[in-house]
Amino acid sequence: GYQMQEREDKLAYAKAKSDLLLEDVKTRAELEQDGDWQTYETRYREKMSKAREKAGSALRPSDRKVFEQDSGFDVERGAVAVQALSRTKEVDVGRSTLDSVLQTNRTAALEAADEPTRTAFVQSSFDALDGAHKKGYLNAQEATNLRQGWVASYGEGLVETLPAADRITMLSSPKGTPAQYITPDKRAALLKVAQNEDKEVRVRRESQTAEDAIFAAGGSLESMRKKARSIEDPLIRDSTLARLEARVADREADIERGDRHLRRAAWD
Repeated sequence: GYQMQEREDKLAYAKAKSDLLLEDVKTRAELEQDGDWQTYETRYREKMSKAREKAGSALRPSDRKVFEQDSGFDVERGAVAVQALSRTKEVDVGRSTLDSVLQTNRTAALEAADEPTRTAFVQSSFDALDGAHKKGYLNAQEATNLRQGWVASYGEGLVETLPAADRITMLSSPKGTPAQYITPDKRAALLKVAQNEDKEVRVRRESQTAEDAIFAAGGSLESMRKKARSIEDPLIRDSTLARLEARVADREADIERGDRHLRRAAWD
């Protein structure tokens, strides 16, 4: 009779332990899908306390004491895992919030109408990065990399909003301007693009002026070509000649259309 009683007690104890462990697994799985990470440990302990009490209620008093001690270790082990889960969730949320703040600040800084406001958004981004580092959401290297990447992106974004001439000025003398955050090689590449764009604008503007002046003076097409060829700057000269040829072709096409219209009217 004693051997049978002992086996029944072991079975009851094993069932109580199994019930507790199953509740541990279930509770942790539920918490993992829950966004309220601040209360993970509190809620875990509350559920596990009820589960311990329920599981141990079917045991003999002597076994219940052992179970309480044994299950206490299980709960503490689970609580440590829940704390780690909570921290992981906190870091994930913190980093997501940081990303949102940095993106919002960059957009706002680029759209700001004055330099003091832009500077305030830049400082806000630096503060957000420092805060995330102090909370352990970022290690020192990550914080440095994000800071450098953010200011470079902001600097490039601001430069791209400027007319070519202003870009050239800022990129040529970047100290004290947002362009100072851009890496030297990238700055050089952007400067070359701005210079080429500025040259295109200048050539387009000056060749248009030259074409208008030559055409207004009148004369034969050959005399107009001669005047265009006398322009010293080769880029402006070639552009002016091309404009003249296109303008004369358009005028001749208009005349031809007019002649056809007159002939058609005469036939009618």
